[in-house]
Amino acid sequence: MGGKLPSLDRILEDREIVALLRKLPDSGLSPVVQAALLIVLSTGCRLGEICKAQWTHVQDGIWVIPPGNAKNRKEHRIALSPFAGAQFDVLASVRESGWCLPSPRKIGSPQTRLSISAAIYDRQTQGPQRQGRTAATSALLLDGGEWTVHDLRRSCASGMQRLGVMPAVIDAVLNHKESKGVTQIYQRYDYSREAAEAWAKWSRHLAGLLATAQGKNVVPINA
Repeated sequence: MGGKLPSLDRILEDREIVALLRKLPDSGLSPVVQAALLIVLSTGCRLGEICKAQWTHVQDGIWVIPPGNAKNRKEHRIALSPFAGAQFDVLASVRESGWCLPSPRKIGSPQTRLSISAAIYDRQTQGPQRQGRTAATSALLLDGGEWTVHDLRRSCASGMQRLGVMPAVIDAVLNHKESKGVTQIYQRYDYSREAAEAWAKWSRHLAGLLATAQGKNVVPINA
């Protein structure tokens, strides 16, 4: 029915992230959807989690994903980096309800994961315009092939790994379900401090990529 691309196990390399950052402003996507995509990329959250986010969940630089909104039913606290915080500022600038991503069509409801995924799909089809959909069917094509919003989450994890972030910390960033058995019972440290440092490190890298996309003479800092 559209809005779903094949599972490609896709990761966007830095050059593709730069290309995406260049293409987004002219893609025809609303500023809200653009910000949502960059929140997924910068925090590693799931698209459904940002779609369900409410402003009451965002306080003092922390975005709390309540258990009911998380895939593993475990509360997740994301320390917003400057890059991610700037995207929430975009959402706040057009705030019109308690939802961070309000639906443009259904008052009082948030945008949905499916509607955003469909918008991304429409901009990579290279085929005829679907009735009632965008004519910009190549607006978000990247050299590496088709991509989905979930690939942005995977790219966040892979990018952090390239920057030297340890796997256990990346698992904390992604709010992965704890392993079973002895590890689950005895290893209870949540890596919150290290996760905040990882988000900040990835933020600095993304800021460098954004500067490149905007034609600024800035070198990404990985330290």
